[in-house]
Amino acid sequence: MIKPIPDTWRALPRMAAQASYTFLPEVYDLFSEDMDPIAWADDLISRLREAGISRGRVLDLGCGTGRISLQLARAGYDVVGIDRSEEMLRVAQERLWREGHRLPLSRQDMRSFSLHKSVDAVICACDGVNYLTDLAMVDSCFAQVARALRPGGLFLFDISSRYKLEKRLGNDFFGEVRDEAAYLWQSSFDEARRLARMDLTLFIRGQDGRYDRGDEVHLQRAHEVEELRACLAGCGLGLLAVQEAFTRKAPRPDALRIQFTAVRQ
Repeated sequence: MIKPIPDTWRALPRMAAQASYTFLPEVYDLFSEDMDPIAWADDLISRLREAGISRGRVLDLGCGTGRISLQLARAGYDVVGIDRSEEMLRVAQERLWREGHRLPLSRQDMRSFSLHKSVDAVICACDGVNYLTDLAMVDSCFAQVARALRPGGLFLFDISSRYKLEKRLGNDFFGEVRDEAAYLWQSSFDEARRLARMDLTLFIRGQDGRYDRGDEVHLQRAHEVEELRACLAGCGLGLLAVQEAFTRKAPRPDALRIQFTAVRQ
């Protein structure tokens, strides 16, 4: 239920919409409390161990605020984190340092990143591939993943399904108000281009009690399994499994998230 907007927000000037993850990182964890990073990481770690990767170097591609990176580090992996958002990386670094982990974090684009050493696995969790809004972007990303992986290395990634982007989010409005911050979220879906657009307005309380406003635009593409399979194959990555996220079952028509497991051939 959306609470009334406080009067202190009404006079705030509208700011030009920014690229995604400019203002959101500061309150990302606050508004994603329903995501259990320990359970999510446990699922990924179990998949790594099933493939014989119980230790070694893991790239967290699109590492965000570092919640998955932290759990991987706790499990004994040598983790490298990459994200294109400087603000996300700042939050991730602060979290990791508080927990005693000084992992290498790098601001790079997932379509053109490079590493000094190959890795045993690449993980891209929570919609990273959805933000690649055409197949040329997907090809660029997957090609870099293949270059980063050792032969036999594993690539684990997930996507929000078309059902979720079109039917669950669709053309709808969402919002939440808390004392620390609030968001207003207008979602729309372009069926022809299979693009979900999320216009997000944030209000974040400062130390003086006043709220700063920020506007962001997020674009995600509803990818199909077979086109992702073709992109993987074209980059030397073989698709091993397509499953409903957090299960070992085939995706249902109304699955919200789909997990992919691929290997560097």
